Amino acid sequence: FYLNSAIMGTTHDLDWLEQHVEPGEELTIRNVTDDLGLLGVTGPRSRKLLSTLTDADLTNESFRWLTAREIDVAGVPCTALRVSYVGELGWELHFPIERMPELYDAIVAAGEPLGLIHFGAYAMNVMRLEKGYKAWGSELTTEITPIEARLERFVDFDGEFLGKNVVVARREQREPLSMVLVYCEVDTTDNDVRGNEPAYDSSGKVMGVATSGAWGHSVGKSLAFVYVAPEFEAPGSTFQLEMLGEMRTATVLADPAYDPGNEALRAKASQCRTSHVVAPVGEPAGSPTARRRWPSTSARFGPGCREAATGHSRNGTSSRSTTRRSPCSRTWGWARRCRSSCRW
Repeated sequence: FYLNSAIMGTTHDLDWLEQHVEPGEELTIRNVTDDLGLLGVTGPRSRKLLSTLTDADLTNESFRWLTAREIDVAGVPCTALRVSYVGELGWELHFPIERMPELYDAIVAAGEPLGLIHFGAYAMNVMRLEKGYKAWGSELTTEITPIEARLERFVDFDGEFLGKNVVVARREQREPLSMVLVYCEVDTTDNDVRGNEPAYDSSGKVMGVATSGAWGHSVGKSLAFVYVAPEFEAPGSTFQLEMLGEMRTATVLADPAYDPGNEALRAKASQCRTSHVVAPVGEPAGSPTARRRWPSTSARFGPGCREAATGHSRNGTSSRSTTRRSPCSRTWGWARRCRSSCRW
């Protein structure tokens, strides 16, 4: 087995695995985080880009969404996962870390005629929020079960797993849950949810808390995840968030703001995110004035749209991760492990 984990959960998940080896089991767990590198190639032209570097068949019929294969890319052996945390057609490439420079250089060279650009962790966070993807450490924590996080559809209740009794009890309890997670649009003009903003019910009582949020450049909405009382879970429900000392109205959404039908992920349609605005010189790209004062700015995460992009995780502080600057990149492209990995 090959297990991938969020980089923030490296120590937590490794400890959990080691502590749950049963007496008498012949099982070896090896942390290979420092042995492997990861590059993400994602966007409507990602298949076209990678097809110039591999003989593997990357069509939908041969390489389906949410599957993995062992392939060679630019002569580098890779475990390729057809997954994307930003909600686009794409692949994660896992490979020996010492081969990072040559693979990175090959991808950048192959992507140049396709308009390939780099994107960082802040852009990735915006795009996962547009897609309605929940994140470990914010929406998902050790204090939350899949029931409150509304992840029941991913749980196989017919099988056995550690903690099943607790999750089933939470699902079937008679009293209402204290809170549930909702995805919402926030009516704001000059700031966005950052996390930990209190949520208020119609009587003005604190009933929950926001976990993460950002301005969705592709959809033109301020988006957020918030834990609220169950009676505010239905799509269209409204409640108040306190943001920088002011009350803002949040409206619960029924579907992801971007590509609710997963057409981009399945590559059934050639759609892309557009209207990604950058700031003028001297102003941070993520600032409220940058995104709203110059709405006609044409610069985007890719020429015309994000046709193909390589993603690296941002510089972090995990004791199991290191960073390096890619040798021929004109911009900072962090080449490092953005997930921890274990084999057993």
